Amino acid sequence: MGAMIANENATARARFAAAMRSCKRRAKLLAAWLLLACIGACGGSTDTAGSLALLAGDMGGAGNVDGAGTAASFNFPGSVATDSAGNLYVADGENHTIRKITPLGQVSTFAGSPGVFGSADGLGTNALFNSPEAVAVDGANNIYVADTLNNRIAVIERPLKRSTSAGSRETLSSGGSLNAPLGLVSIPNGHFLTVNGGDGFITEITPRGQQVAKILLDNTGGPPPGGGTLFGLVFDPHRGVYFVDDGTNTVNLLH
Repeated sequence: MGAMIANENATARARFAAAMRSCKRRAKLLAAWLLLACIGACGGSTDTAGSLALLAGDMGGAGNVDGAGTAASFNFPGSVATDSAGNLYVADGENHTIRKITPLGQVSTFAGSPGVFGSADGLGTNALFNSPEAVAVDGANNIYVADTLNNRIAVIERPLKRSTSAGSRETLSSGGSLNAPLGLVSIPNGHFLTVNGGDGFITEITPRGQQVAKILLDNTGGPPPGGGTLFGLVFDPHRGVYFVDDGTNTVNLLH
């Protein structure tokens, strides 16, 4: 299928800089609360204000412990996504891993080697990430990972079909328009979108890893312009793509 967003050429910008760290910290703190919370339908509440319930993690501090509920710990989780079986996958940024939370709240390390950063495809702890900040799941339950400081998108194909509980990472797309990718979301044409933490662009990528389009969404903040401004993507089938712009302190809609 064709690209969902229009293509736009732009001069290549400087890579991810110090401003990214500040944005990244704020994004992680926000995402940590979202991870630990079950709002509205998840909590079974009809209260439109939503109800807050601790799902997993130790609010007493960062760590890297697998276990059930509050016995588990994370280190600046950046994003969550769910598969059709109700499992949550967490980009555990400072642990450099992808964690899995079952519907019963059991946390395990799914891919990556805890506390070890690098760049390697492989199964389970043989896979290496460098501050992964976002995950997304498509309709076939493939898991996509924004491997932020490696400037790449990785894919873990159909983990629900595997006989092992460990995820197998493969590089899908790297370099090109990717500049410290943060947000990540699957869209109806089978492609997915990612926003860069190192500049103000959103990039569209096919399931085969081809970068087919990009748009400049913000040139404030930085340096460089647009650096450290964009994170957080959500697709609404009725309206479009929402994204958070930290440079302008706004939530925006891309039609």
